[in-house]
Amino acid sequence: MNEQAAVEAPPAETPVGPFELTRLEALFELVDVLLKLPPMATERGREQIVGALGPDISTVIPRSTDARSDVYQITRTCLDYPGGLQRLVTSLRLFVGDSLAMNHLEQTLSRVLRHL
Repeated sequence: MNEQAAVEAPPAETPVGPFELTRLEALFELVDVLLKLPPMATERGREQIVGALGPDISTVIPRSTDARSDVYQITRTCLDYPGGLQRLVTSLRLFVGDSLAMNHLEQTLSRVLRHL
C-alpha cells in the first residue's frame, strides 16, 4: 500500500466577513446622520447630550476632539449598554424636538439597527 503523506495547506487568510463590514458600515451611517443634528455637530452640544446619558455611560465614553470620532465613540459606547442607544435618541429628541433631522435619524435607525 502506498500511503501518501497528508499535506496540510497553509491557513488561508480569514477575510473580513460581510457581517463585520455591514456592522461597521451601519455604525458609520448612523454616525453621519447623528452629525447632522445640531447638538452633535458641536463640542458643547455633544457635552450636553453625553451629560444627559447618565453617569454609567457618560463617564466611560472615550472622548475625542474630532467631531466624527467623538460621535463614533459616543454611539459605540451607547450600543455597549442595554438601553444606551434609546437613551441617546431620547436625549436628542428632548434637545432637538421634532425635526426633519430627527425623523431622518429614526428612519436610519429602523433600517440599520439589525446590523448593529
